[in-house]
This record gives sequence, structure tokens and C-alpha cells, in this order.
Amino acid sequence: MGMKGSVAHPVHVLVIEDDPVYQRTVVGLLSGTPEGGFEVTTAATVSEGLPLLATRPIDLVLLDLNLPDTAGFEGLDRVQRSQPNLPVVILTGTQPDHAAAVRAVAMGAQDYLLKSRLDRDMLVRTIRYALERKHVLVTLESSLIQLEQANRDLREFASVLGHDLKAPIRGIGLIIDDLLAAAETTGASRDALSRIRDRLDLMKRLIDGVRDYTSAGQDATTSQDVEAGEVVRHALQLVAPPSSFTVQVAPDLPRLRTNATQLEQVFQNLIGNAVRHHGRPQGRIRVGWEGRGEILAFYVEDDGPGLPVGMLERVFQPRKSLAALRPESGLGLAIVEKLVHLNGGEITVRSDPKNGSRFEFTWPRAPPRTPQAPLV
Repeated sequence: MGMKGSVAHPVHVLVIEDDPVYQRTVVGLLSGTPEGGFEVTTAATVSEGLPLLATRPIDLVLLDLNLPDTAGFEGLDRVQRSQPNLPVVILTGTQPDHAAAVRAVAMGAQDYLLKSRLDRDMLVRTIRYALERKHVLVTLESSLIQLEQANRDLREFASVLGHDLKAPIRGIGLIIDDLLAAAETTGASRDALSRIRDRLDLMKRLIDGVRDYTSAGQDATTSQDVEAGEVVRHALQLVAPPSSFTVQVAPDLPRLRTNATQLEQVFQNLIGNAVRHHGRPQGRIRVGWEGRGEILAFYVEDDGPGLPVGMLERVFQPRKSLAALRPESGLGLAIVEKLVHLNGGEITVRSDPKNGSRFEFTWPRAPPRTPQAPLV
């Protein structure tokens, strides 16, 4: 019937073993526990055991790998396909076969035991640990499924909300444009309409920022070989710093294998952040790197006013409040941190009023074998 939860009393164990001697040994060991708490059912083959799994409240299976109707790992595969959440402990032969044991655990078995070394304490401890581990895994998998669904719902909500909000904003903007174009709109009325237009533009950027944050890292672009220098140049084209800014890009930026779109988003946000918050009409921005084996360390630094006191610890958090006329959404650096972590890197910032800010982030030369899960 599958696993019901954490360790229960009594624990219902199904022993699938064709040797009657080992069947009796297991039954005797579990029946003779001082605290009791075990009910044992036996089957000589997997074909005989599967109907019992479907009709009885089995909590755990003790499974021999070599049975009359299955060979090797076929029996484990059949049991798991029948009851995916049911913990299975493998019974191996009289001689240790570590390769087979490791493979069984890799396929999802909770543990393995040598028949020749069975004793009551080891058997009981193995069963209870297996039940607890499987319960934790099932709970974790369920939580991950719920989290993935919540992420999908959030992205869909942000997309729908953005569309529904931007439609009336566009309409209001058109009305304001018509009023500004009218000859009779002058003086204080024109100033008021211009301020409303500025706030509408800010609202659109806020909506776009929420959309970008919730969707960051969701593109399905596969990794490819890219030149980091080309990625930075494209990001600069999108940011388009004023001609009064000097941007120095290290000429030897490395080649790597990665999701170019995500790396470009990081550089675009960091460079754009340096331009927007510079505070002076002229400025200098430097982009460089250093190699650390398979990990690359990039940096974007500027000679602006630095970050306000107390801002360093929360610079990557989505802003809780925004100055009414500031042009950013308050989510750019949060998106940067999210993308860096998604690719297995870390990001830090150093800042002071005299020397500006320096953002450093690490990025692997090649994608990790197991991609990090996106974080909302």
C-alpha cells in the first residue's frame, strides 16, 4: 500500500526471499524483539510479493536480489515501479558485493544487509533508519513539488498582473500626451502632467522589474561556448552609458561554457546600476576578471559615490520602498544575486565614498553537473 508516514507501530515488513531458511531467520529475528512492534509477511518471488504490496499496509520491503522470477536489479526496479515511495532494504549474498550494494542504493534502495551477518540489533536498526530516511526524502520531494508549483504560480501571476496593469497605464499615458500636446496646456498644468508622466514611467519599470525578478533564470537556453568579452560588449550596447562615461573592459576576458543570456543579464544590471547611481555627469567604470582554476571571478567597479551607510548588508534585497522619481525598479541587484547563485557562484560588494563600489561575482568555467534550483 506504500509508506504512510514516519515509523509506525507495528511496522509491517514484507520479506521477498526464496530461501526458506533465510525467511525463517528474518521472521525469528523480528518476532523476537523485546519491544515487539513488527509484523512480517513473506513471499518467495517478486510476482508473489507485488499483489501483497497492493492489498496490505506494508511499510518496508526486505528484498533478495536473486530470485526465481528476477535477476540482479530487476526485482528492485519492479518493486519501486509498483510502490515508488516504499523503502526497500536489499538482502545480499553471503559474501560482500560492494559494487552491487552501491548500485542498489543509487537506484533508490535505502540500505543493504549481508544475509550471513544478520543479527537482531542490526536488522531492527537498519529497518528503522530506512523508514526514517525514506520519510524525510518523501517529505522533501513533496515540499519541492509544492515549491515548484508556487514558483510557477508566482511567475504566471506576475505576468498576468504586469499585462493587466500596463494596459491602463498605457491608456493614461496617451491621454497625458494628448493634454501635453494641446496648446492650451501651459504653466502649472504642464508641470503637473509631466510629473504624472514620470510616475507612470516609474510604475512601468516597477512592473517590468517584478516580471524580470520572478522569471530570472527560467529561460531554457542551453549552455554554449561564449567569449565573456563579447557578452560584456553586448550588455554595454543595451545599457548605452553616456558618452561622458569611460568604460574600460579588460581585453583578455575569458572564454567559458555557460548560459550567455544569464551572464549578460548580470553584467547589464551591474553596469546599468553603476551608471544610474554614479551621481556625476562624468564617470569611470571598469570590468575585469581573474582566474581561480575552474572558477572565474569577474568584477564591475565604478568611481561613484559608493553605497549609503548601512546599505551593504541589504544591497541585494528587493527594495521595500522607492524614491518616487528614481528610475530603477529596485530589483536589479536582487536579479543579479539570483542568477549568480543559480549558476553556482557567489557575489560580494565593497564600497566607500572615496573609491566608489566594486561588485565581484564568481562564475564556473563550465556548468555544474547538477544545476542549482531557481530561487524565488
